[in-house]
Amino acid sequence: MDVRNVRKGDENDLSNIKRPCRVYDMFCIRKYFAKHSRCKEALGPAPTPLYKAQSTFYIPRANLTITSLRVEYSGINGQVVEFYINKKTNKLVLAVEFKAFMFRADENYFRFHRRGKEPIVNMEPIFNITYPSLVGTITIPNLKDLRFKDSESFLYRDEPELIVVIGPRAFSGTGNEH
Repeated sequence: MDVRNVRKGDENDLSNIKRPCRVYDMFCIRKYFAKHSRCKEALGPAPTPLYKAQSTFYIPRANLTITSLRVEYSGINGQVVEFYINKKTNKLVLAVEFKAFMFRADENYFRFHRRGKEPIVNMEPIFNITYPSLVGTITIPNLKDLRFKDSESFLYRDEPELIVVIGPRAFSGTGNEH
């Protein structure tokens, strides 16, 4: 997004907002994506759990990188809470709320980065994160032919609490070894 050309308030002026579908009308939303993108219309919910070969978390504040293998996601069938077109920015906005969204993997590599030393890498089989509520928002440019590759997405936590379960091997050997 080119922030130089956006003045505060311009992008959210209600006169620029168009709602092609009601947020609870999944049939209409699916038809919109099928018509305005190269998407094939999907019917029914997403398969759950969803599996991914690998996922990496970068946590620079803790000097830590976590790489998880054979990842399982559940709670991925959320509810659309926002769906609109911003005519001024030529973008589609879609927000989906997920309840009890869970990430789980049974092979996780905790890589602790150290100043002037090689990192410490520990394998931990126990690593689960559960978010009671999580909202994913995606903004997609070019309304006539939606460009997913140029889209921006982010997650927002409604509730500050989350449940994190990490086994003891993740942090073994991370002291001040000489």
